[in-house]
Amino acid sequence: MADRSAHSPDPFYAAVKASAPGDSVTITGGSYPAFGVPPVNIAEPGVTVRPAAGAKVTLEGPDVSGSAGLKVSSIEIAVKTWGWKPALYCANASRNTFDRMVIHSARPRQPVEPGRRVPVQKCPGLRDRQ
Repeated sequence: MADRSAHSPDPFYAAVKASAPGDSVTITGGSYPAFGVPPVNIAEPGVTVRPAAGAKVTLEGPDVSGSAGLKVSSIEIAVKTWGWKPALYCANASRNTFDRMVIHSARPRQPVEPGRRVPVQKCPGLRDRQ
């Protein structure tokens, strides 16, 4: 198992693409604009994405569309626009889990793209669901 780190979107994309099942990708603390994950299909047990030790990471509208096998934990999501934009894009994604996330959204009733079934666990303001 490897632990890779990233401090901006480009190194993050490279770290996720280079990851193998069981690896971790840590993100340096800070606030980042919309962050997309390149479509990846990672076998079980997947890849864990989390902040670096002691860091707070806030992303604006992350996009995991087309990806499978990501376990995202302890990251905050901030949606700063009122429009149709959901806090989290998950189109054509599967086997992704979001755990201990805090979602700050102008549209609290639409934290996840409509019509998507996404495992959400221990996330303030959202009930656990599958």
